[in-house]
Amino acid sequence: MYETNLVTKERVVSEGIDLLSAGIGNGPAFFTLRENLTHQSMAGLSFSNSALSVLDDKQIHPDLQSLKAYFANGVSNFELVSAFNLKQDSIYSKQIGSRGENLPGFLFELKRSPGLFDRVYTRVQECFPSAPSLGLRHFPSEQSDLPVALSAFEENTRQLAKGPKGFAQLAISSRHFSDGFIRILATIAQIEYMAEQGKTGHLLLLDEIENGVHPELLQGFVRYLATAPIQIIATTHSPMILNYLTDKQAKESVILLYRNSEGRSRSCRYFDLPSTKKKLGILGPGEVYVDTSIEQLAREAEEMERGASAQAGAATQ
Repeated sequence: MYETNLVTKERVVSEGIDLLSAGIGNGPAFFTLRENLTHQSMAGLSFSNSALSVLDDKQIHPDLQSLKAYFANGVSNFELVSAFNLKQDSIYSKQIGSRGENLPGFLFELKRSPGLFDRVYTRVQECFPSAPSLGLRHFPSEQSDLPVALSAFEENTRQLAKGPKGFAQLAISSRHFSDGFIRILATIAQIEYMAEQGKTGHLLLLDEIENGVHPELLQGFVRYLATAPIQIIATTHSPMILNYLTDKQAKESVILLYRNSEGRSRSCRYFDLPSTKKKLGILGPGEVYVDTSIEQLAREAEEMERGASAQAGAATQ
């Protein structure tokens, strides 16, 4: 059914009712109609990702409609954001591109909201105490009416300049910013903008949040993300990230992604597993991560999954 093999099984359940079911080897795919609970077969339809992509919003169940709309409009993906793209000049923009384009233009847009740009910079300083002052300028060009350039001014260079004009000439182009600083700036700008727009129910996806960030700066950045006004899903392979969470935050927020013996992707709360739960009373979250085999945890997680399935089956008999 999924020729690209990107998705092999998809199921959406609401209050015990299957609203969508599709996958290889599971018989005809079906979805639940909007007006009642009659199942509609999807035989003959072709799709490569979610089956929701080929369903008419006017026909499907309201819960499926809401789910589809949320993933279409309520999720911002920073997974493919490139530090190289973040550093480039850009045109005015109301959003950062999916690969990191248009950050200077986006920051210029933030200046239109009273106090928003200043709030972003304050949050950046809390994570990056030595953050330089930021400057934005726009100028005519043959390719665009008003490209925007981002630059920085370090206070310790004032002694090298003669007067304000000389100081301005020592501006550092964003092309020379460190990867860590530009990533922190872009992430915080995106989060604060979404909060300003009232999009607190939206979701931001971040991949490998420690990339390019100096270890001394990670603590402030992680603590900011942990208290951010929107929902965030971030991936990491760094035990340092976990050590910057409180035990309570770690128990509630750290999720283990693993593959079971059938090759299917699964997830569970990391500190719900017997091995990690026992160690957390003695070690910090990051120390538990270092001290525990991922392979062992995957086996434990699969055993827990089987146990839960067996209990659910017995309850329905």
